[in-house]
Amino acid sequence: MVFGKVITTDLCRCCNSYFGAVCDHALANDQRIVEAAQRVGISAKDLWLHFDGVQHTPDGKPVRTVIRDGVFKPQSALKSLDALAIASTNGQICERDLPHLRARLITKVGAKALGLTEERIVAEVDALLTQLRDSPGEVHYNAVIGEGFRSSPLDSRVVVTRETRPWETDWALAKIVYELSRTVVAHELQAYFREVIATVRRFLEQRDCSADGKQGTGIFAFTELPSAQPAECHTIEGRFNSHVFEWHLTFFGTARWSFRVDVKPIRSPAGGQLISIENPIDERDATVSV
Repeated sequence: MVFGKVITTDLCRCCNSYFGAVCDHALANDQRIVEAAQRVGISAKDLWLHFDGVQHTPDGKPVRTVIRDGVFKPQSALKSLDALAIASTNGQICERDLPHLRARLITKVGAKALGLTEERIVAEVDALLTQLRDSPGEVHYNAVIGEGFRSSPLDSRVVVTRETRPWETDWALAKIVYELSRTVVAHELQAYFREVIATVRRFLEQRDCSADGKQGTGIFAFTELPSAQPAECHTIEGRFNSHVFEWHLTFFGTARWSFRVDVKPIRSPAGGQLISIENPIDERDATVSV
């Protein structure tokens, strides 16, 4: 997830499979992390293998684009009769979309009441599409039916907008906090903060949200750190003593989530603990300081 390399093995197979399939992806899909990644030069196609975006023609018309394994595939627009368009890649028309374009164009011409027979309309549409297929980069116009095509290049910038569900991000973060609390925090502090850690576990187990997944609750506070300090790494910091249980998880140096619980000291351990994990996004392993 977002190039992370901190791995623990304390979850059961069922929970680990669920988080791997659902929750972990929330981090890479969260717009706040996407923007933090962009500050260090990581584009959407570096984060995601498959996604949709929008490119624009010189006159500002949006064109839906599908990116698969770094390959850009503009999509044909065949829904609106007033804005029919077919995708062309490397000088080749998308043959798969031609039958649909043909049907839509025949429907459009037929609605014009030009006094042409259906056979004539079909013949003129087929002649126009043959020209388009043979020379997609040129301008083609059929005066009989009043329809034509011209090629329009797309800019290289892809605008990507994904729906961010903050509560799903919190599930992923809570998984990290829970696993580290069970594996890195000192045993005496685990016992002292047993109820706090149990609260995180209950949040994970319940994954509270509406039936349609459109509303949910979280336990983390988000802070956007100054953009002057982006970094090609993630950091996790923990601070634990007699009165505080606190985690900070920072992605790409600027997107930070925090979880803190203050407690009233009762039979508290003698000392505290500081945990620092630096997780670079290159091939190096994460480093843990306790």
